[in-house]
Amino acid sequence: SGKEDAQKHIYKISLEGASDVSGKFDSPDGTMINGKTLEQCSLEEIAAANIETVKKELVVDLVKYLPNRYPHDKLEGIWYIDENTLGVVNDDDFAVAIKDGEVTQKILPGTTAIDGSTLYIIHLDKSLK
Repeated sequence: SGKEDAQKHIYKISLEGASDVSGKFDSPDGTMINGKTLEQCSLEEIAAANIETVKKELVVDLVKYLPNRYPHDKLEGIWYIDENTLGVVNDDDFAVAIKDGEVTQKILPGTTAIDGSTLYIIHLDKSLK
């Protein structure tokens, strides 16, 4: 893996009971709280505005589930195969990187291997959290 601690969590969310925060459709900023976008607000400010957030549950911690096997810097996509199986694919940026202003081959962080697209199958029946 790379130099820093990685966090690659996949969550299942539920919209049930969550507030509709779509705001005005003609507004580029959506719902605002005291002149701030929702992303700029603390959880306390959101709660004070009586906005109910989505419920989330950790489904899998990829760093824990795939130790030393997920050296990529980010995910590209998730494939819901069935209730017990997910597929995840990394973002390899077309195996291209910029180094010192030059286009170069993208190398996996912490390795000398060339990055490439990889599909990982995650079986949810294991202890994944």
